[in-house]
Amino acid sequence: MLRCRFTLAFSALLALAGCGGGSDEHSEPPPPELVYPDTTAGSDSDTYFGRVVADPYRWLEDIRGQQTDHWVEAQNRFTADYITALPDYKAIEKRIAPWFAPPPDVALMRSLNIDQPEDVQRVKGVQGVDGHYYYQLQVRRERHHQFIPGRDARFVSADNIIYVASGPEAVDQGKVLINADDFRIDPDDDIQLINHQVSSDGRYLVYAMQRNFADLVELHVVSLAQPTQLILRIPHVFSPQFTLYGDGVVYASPKGTTDPHVSAHTFQTLYYQPFSGGERQAWFQGTQFDQIGSALHQDQLYINIVRDMRSSQLRLDPAHPEQGAHAFLGTPEDQESFNFAGPSGEDPAKMLVITTQGAASNRLIEVDPADPSPESWREILPRSAPGETVYVNEIVACGSDYYAEHLDLGSSRLFHYSAAGVDEIPLPGLGAVSSMYCADLDGQAILNYWFSTLAQPSTGFSYNPATKVATRGATRRYEGYDPNLYEVRRLVVTSADGAQVPVYIAHKQGLQPSGDAPSLIYVYGGFGVALTPGFQEKAIPLLESGGIYVVAQVRGGNELGSDWHEAGRLLNKQNTYDDVVAVAEHLIGQGLTSPGKLALQGESNGGLTTAAVALQRPDLFSVVFPTVGVLDLVRYDKFTSGFGWHADYGVTTRQDEFENLMKFSPLHNVKPLAYPPTYVFTGKSDGRVMPAHSYKYAATLQNTATGTSPYLLYAFPKDGHSLDRNWQTVLTYLWTAFFHHTGSRFAGLAN
Repeated sequence: MLRCRFTLAFSALLALAGCGGGSDEHSEPPPPELVYPDTTAGSDSDTYFGRVVADPYRWLEDIRGQQTDHWVEAQNRFTADYITALPDYKAIEKRIAPWFAPPPDVALMRSLNIDQPEDVQRVKGVQGVDGHYYYQLQVRRERHHQFIPGRDARFVSADNIIYVASGPEAVDQGKVLINADDFRIDPDDDIQLINHQVSSDGRYLVYAMQRNFADLVELHVVSLAQPTQLILRIPHVFSPQFTLYGDGVVYASPKGTTDPHVSAHTFQTLYYQPFSGGERQAWFQGTQFDQIGSALHQDQLYINIVRDMRSSQLRLDPAHPEQGAHAFLGTPEDQESFNFAGPSGEDPAKMLVITTQGAASNRLIEVDPADPSPESWREILPRSAPGETVYVNEIVACGSDYYAEHLDLGSSRLFHYSAAGVDEIPLPGLGAVSSMYCADLDGQAILNYWFSTLAQPSTGFSYNPATKVATRGATRRYEGYDPNLYEVRRLVVTSADGAQVPVYIAHKQGLQPSGDAPSLIYVYGGFGVALTPGFQEKAIPLLESGGIYVVAQVRGGNELGSDWHEAGRLLNKQNTYDDVVAVAEHLIGQGLTSPGKLALQGESNGGLTTAAVALQRPDLFSVVFPTVGVLDLVRYDKFTSGFGWHADYGVTTRQDEFENLMKFSPLHNVKPLAYPPTYVFTGKSDGRVMPAHSYKYAATLQNTATGTSPYLLYAFPKDGHSLDRNWQTVLTYLWTAFFHHTGSRFAGLAN
């Protein structure tokens, strides 16, 4: 669904019951009441089942409007002035800066195991046609990114260039074919080259570009005879995973899009667009809330329909689209999902399908298109022992070998499945596998993957199934950071109803409970997304200062399978927030930290989790950082892809779900009470969660909440849901506010 970064803040002497103050050496007089920029309150409201819901700051939904822009500029100035005046700002800025040194020329880098300022590079999308090889260079990012359909969010384009070379061995000498940066309209535009394909006859190149962080992409079609001349530009395409068929391209697009950062991506249609530029043909029309994708297999088009987070497959003959699409695997009304994963490596006429049907999480099956009935399926994985529950988080097929990341109380285990049996690939500790992909080594398909822990940055590995040996590659390094000084532990915390919640913590070796360790809990808790305990660079300033970094795998995620997700969605959503409260109380009860030293942060859905918990239990935290959060649970589905979140949050058209939403929607639960310092971060160009969520929430806090805590907003210009463009500033703001409001000392390299 969604995702992002964070910031923390809480007044050192905030008068909240149960919240501790700072140390004596950092004590200071109570701050004066903040005078925020003016916010006009309107009279907008809606009525649901006889209940009037006021929406006084709805005008901030006009994110392109001049009035909104001036308001955001004033908020940004106010927040920047506040944070940059805090004591540790310069020191933290200096500590973080070396991590963001410009990378060397990516064209000179090889695709694997390069130790460099940026993460390991890889060659992506190599496609050979008529003796020419077309490819991109991608760079791997260290930190968590919210899942984006159709792409590996850990890898992004290194330089926005499509290269052409004479062969796969000549990728270091490739020539520039397309430079997507040439398509900037504004010099400050952000352009991301995501995907490309060459037609089978070698005549056309199609590539997908993301402009300014919109979830909708645009397709460009060029003739390889004249690649600098654009033949077709197709805007507002729902997924970058388009399909080439014959002399055209198949893609999905929503109806009536006027602004991809605002318009709801509903009423999607699957189109076929001839390369000749002729009129596009509508091949399939979805219902209002269907999300549509497609894939070609053995000259048949398989249409993926996602509705309420469940996916089913239809089959359409592209040679006769007038005959319509027919059911193939599942239906939109089923509670199972079926996702096409490519042709079988053992029999290319058959299909690999990842399904939740009959699995605690996911399983991989082989389906014969001639007989897709369940009786004819062949299960490939998991092959579990009697009584064993296997939670499969990710699956990769490499020819006739298959690899699966299993989750064991939320920590990764890696398995190799082959005709010879099942082998576990040892991992060095409690942590997370990420970015698995296949590569070729002298004709042998190998698995490349990365492993990290909360304390240890990612190390690349290559596993050779022939030798059953995993070869260690490069490790990402951060100047001055020594991971050997820290340890990682797993806790299991009992929630309010008895549920056992896995929690991972990192801190200095030999830390003894003293109740005063500055600590930050990182949360997500939604959409069946597993928040695995992998390394995040943002934790370094906290660890170096003697603090505790905490990842709480609360209900709503997939860490313990589909039941764990089910227990934290819709009418069960309060369980997510109860779990966070239980984790906080456990850390305090064990003497690891105290309310005056404890912060909470989450991004995207985690931003919702952070805000909802802080409003319900303000006594537990010294500062909170709801980042790019979903904060208006009444109107969330009216913008961009928000309708795709119905299955987790609910809808306002059903009374029980509406009443439930009103219990935890942050925008509608701010009362005239004192809350912890709250730093609301968003991107002005966030195409996933419209920034108006953050605007309206910050305005409501500033004009309703009481006390002396700062309730601040910063909307990063020309930045999107992951705040990548301004990540350095985000970290600087975050830790500056954190150390100030927890009354803690930023130690940095001095420690």
